Amino acid sequence: MHEERLAKLRKILPNKSSAILILNNHNRYYFGGFMSSAGALLVTRGRAIHLLDGRYFNAVGDCKNPNEIEFMLLKNLRNQLVNLVKNLKIAKIFTEPAISVERLESFKKMFDFAEVISSAKLKSAIENQRIIKNEHEIECIKSAQKITDSALAEVLKIIKPGVSELEIAAEIDYFMKRFGSPKSAFETIVAAGKNSAVPHHVPGNYRVKNGDAILMDFGATFENYCSDMTRTVFLGKPNDEQKSVYNAVLAAQKSAIDVAQSGIAAKDVDYAARSFLETQNLKKCFSHGTGHGAGIYIHEEPILAKSCNKKLKNGMVITIEPGVYLKNKFGVRIEDMLQIVDGGAINLTKSPKNLICL
Repeated sequence: MHEERLAKLRKILPNKSSAILILNNHNRYYFGGFMSSAGALLVTRGRAIHLLDGRYFNAVGDCKNPNEIEFMLLKNLRNQLVNLVKNLKIAKIFTEPAISVERLESFKKMFDFAEVISSAKLKSAIENQRIIKNEHEIECIKSAQKITDSALAEVLKIIKPGVSELEIAAEIDYFMKRFGSPKSAFETIVAAGKNSAVPHHVPGNYRVKNGDAILMDFGATFENYCSDMTRTVFLGKPNDEQKSVYNAVLAAQKSAIDVAQSGIAAKDVDYAARSFLETQNLKKCFSHGTGHGAGIYIHEEPILAKSCNKKLKNGMVITIEPGVYLKNKFGVRIEDMLQIVDGGAINLTKSPKNLICL
């Protein structure tokens, strides 16, 4: 798997005296086979050298990696990279555009004997691979989502008047770990009452009460692949406005899911959800994109927004998550994960979406 990925990546290298330097943690994992919070991956036409510090180096033997990856103990990044580049007679180094201008300038000084290029071509080469998931990646995402579904089923049992947002979030994280997720895909969001009208509310000490909408956005990981799901439930009986908004968001999500298929532009999926909410006079209350890609990082390409012309393709995994947020009242968001296939999409999320009253 990694050999194939590296072979595709190497196509951007013009000759034997050029190399790719990858620093982003997720990109290093994707091509170098080991997840770590620090390190560097140097790829030439003939070699792939992954530098890892002592916190991770001893664990290399336990990971599933191709023999092609050479792991090297990282002691001094500057000195080791300079020596490697000199010894390999590298004259041109391509780096990811996402690195800061300051770091790019430091690399240019560091490699004063070579040309350092912040490469949009490299960015495209990485994105074009990561955006399409193979069978193993899909299975990992499915496993992560299964854990997420199981965690929701358990946490619904403990939500009652007086429980705080923080307590609900802690229970969600606990159940995800209990069911096999080593870490959450992102910081769990629990927003209740008026807080649910804040799309990325940070859970606090607010204690839920009857009549509250409770928005929960969370995801597990499995073998470093992420899941992402949002469900909004109600404590006690929702009022007519809450029911109406919930049903509108659910219908908007269905509109977007129905058009999601290979060949459709990401912006058209966004339009499907947004245009339905417009018919309900709720478009102005939908303040974010309709979804995003997901994989080893929770937010990947494509972004399902009105500015994205990128076409959906088989093998992409995306989220569909329209929301309506009524300031100082409540908010509703419903989110599923989809796998794009011929003629449509497979919904990887199994949690119910009917209006749930606890």
